[in-house]
Amino acid sequence: MRSLGQEKAVPLYFALIIHAHQPVGNFDHVLEKAYQDAYLPFLETLARFPRVRMTLHYCGALLEWMEEHHPAFFAKLRELVARGQVELLGGGFYEPILSVIPEEDRQAQLRLLGDFIRQHFGQEPRGIWLAERVWEPTLPKTLAAAGVEFTLTDDQHFLAAGLTPEELYGYYLTEHLGACLKVIPGNKRLRYMIPFYPVPETLTFLRQVAQSSPEGFIAMGDDCEKFGVWPGTHELCYVKGWLEEFFRALEAGGDWLETVTASDYLDAHPPRGRVYLPTAAYTEMTEWALPTGAQQRFEKLRQAAERHQDEDQLQFLRGGFWQNFFAKYSEANFLHKRMLYASRYVRRASRGGRSPAYRQLLRGQCNDAYWHGIFGGLYAPHLRTAVYGSLLAAERSATRGGRSRELRWEKWDYDLDGREELVGRQCTFVVWFDGNDGATLKEIDLLACSLPLVNSLRRRREAYHETLRAAERAPESPPGEAVRTIHELVAVKEAGLAEALTYDHYDRHAFRLLVFSPEKGLEDFRRSALAENAELATGEYRLIRAARRALRTEKMASLSAGGRVAVQKDFSLRAVGATGVEVDCAVQLKNASSTAVQLAVGVELVINLLAPDAPDRYLTFGSERHHLRWQGEIPQLEALALVDEYQGVRVELRASRPDCWWCVPIESVSQSEAGFERVYQGSALLPLWRLTLLAGGRWQARVVLRALPLPTRRRRR
Repeated sequence: MRSLGQEKAVPLYFALIIHAHQPVGNFDHVLEKAYQDAYLPFLETLARFPRVRMTLHYCGALLEWMEEHHPAFFAKLRELVARGQVELLGGGFYEPILSVIPEEDRQAQLRLLGDFIRQHFGQEPRGIWLAERVWEPTLPKTLAAAGVEFTLTDDQHFLAAGLTPEELYGYYLTEHLGACLKVIPGNKRLRYMIPFYPVPETLTFLRQVAQSSPEGFIAMGDDCEKFGVWPGTHELCYVKGWLEEFFRALEAGGDWLETVTASDYLDAHPPRGRVYLPTAAYTEMTEWALPTGAQQRFEKLRQAAERHQDEDQLQFLRGGFWQNFFAKYSEANFLHKRMLYASRYVRRASRGGRSPAYRQLLRGQCNDAYWHGIFGGLYAPHLRTAVYGSLLAAERSATRGGRSRELRWEKWDYDLDGREELVGRQCTFVVWFDGNDGATLKEIDLLACSLPLVNSLRRRREAYHETLRAAERAPESPPGEAVRTIHELVAVKEAGLAEALTYDHYDRHAFRLLVFSPEKGLEDFRRSALAENAELATGEYRLIRAARRALRTEKMASLSAGGRVAVQKDFSLRAVGATGVEVDCAVQLKNASSTAVQLAVGVELVINLLAPDAPDRYLTFGSERHHLRWQGEIPQLEALALVDEYQGVRVELRASRPDCWWCVPIESVSQSEAGFERVYQGSALLPLWRLTLLAGGRWQARVVLRALPLPTRRRRR
């Protein structure tokens, strides 16, 4: 290949920077389909056009999977690298958002993928793919310390800094505290055109850029999944031949267009200047990070600006900051703070950065489960579980040999809400107690299985729910409609899905006390319509005692029907055998008013075993067995169990003489790249007592959760 600058210059250099990623914990069959539909045919098509040069990035988790399942792919990719057609990018091995993990972990993530590329492909990666293109101004110091020369962000990052579109046909230098980095703007218009517009239209746009910016440089950075995984794109790209036609057109660019790798262009051309980019991500991500109400207002403003073709408004109209996901979703915040806790714990206990424990920690930093948009995996329980499970496996591995069975309590503000909570740790389990939210257990970690038992999600109002309601009112799309980008696609996986929209009043923790009218029924519980006493359900309880194995809390609350009730809530925790845990919750109510009150009292338990319809995961009581999506009322039963033969755990629940148990699935309605879908977020089980509490009278009951690993081997997904 000729070296740039040694022969006559061409009017436009074009860098395709294509990124392939699959999250930690995704199913093997999903990865296999993505491989067959996109990753393999893309590379095979590229190999037939040796004059089309580009820069590719594969996340470490995907590379590990391909190495195990399709080693021939490595040979093909190695061939393209060797002949100079492909440059490989580094990045965080498990695709973390670098700015939200500790600096030591950032360097470990970058080093791990760099080492992998050198060992398997014989190339030194000079640039990185920035996960979700999330940029923060302090990143140059991190990246320069890791030997990174350049990265790609969106053109929107540069426009937000005040540059004009005409100034973006090149690259820039940025720095933080003297640490320099080259930054390439990725063209948003190309990102939306490829592969959804006809090839001639895309080439017309490139020719216009070539004419307006002679010897300019334009880059397009986007996902490989859009070339075969996104709905309709496999047929478009490979059956109808869009990708082959596109590559053929690029090869025929002749004297006005040349494809290049990013490094080759940067080596042969100076930067256009220095720039300081604000915090940013791609446009859709900044929308998703906004609170729901603000997101809806932002969408209206953006649509109005687009209708009026107001480029000035569009340039400076900005959404939210990526880290706002930790404010928008308490579950994302807890998972992130849980990761930070694990990072500190593992680095203190493990033998160093290359230990198995540390590798598991890095797996637990994979970004997808920490946010939600069309692609984000916070709403996907199997992705949350995979990330959380990696953190638990890291802690378990780091403390192997430490077998203290003493339960130790740590009092600190683990979720950073300005109020202290408690963490109870023992060699077989960890519990996360929140006295500020109804004296509940936010999570119960079973270390032997590396399994979080609660792992549920509050059902919230999302901006796209209005899109769903509108879609169900609108007629179906006409047949033969053109393939659209994932951001424009509206698909509904089942009829009447809008009717399933339900919103919770509280986070779905375990051992939440619900006091409500005796007239309420099972369907009210399912739809979160019990109108429960908010002070008792979500209020702050006073911590009276935190002994080695026990907690005592108290709360006084007013009743809607008049009068007051005093509540005492005691927890006792112990290990069961060598690997299990038992949580015993005793609840006592005292009528502090002068008249009798009629109440329904329940203690909500939430358990998520992920696969509601799988035959090896089930609810069992008496002689009955039901799948986990089962809903019903179980009269006068003291014990039941949830069993997961796949993950290897049995969760036994007992209550002292309840009138009945209510069992309902917690199902969110969310949007993914495949469309709107119902997602099982666990089962809510409520032992229920209906009672008349006389003036000055007392009532008490016990609810016990016992979790035990099963003697079965965990199977691959």
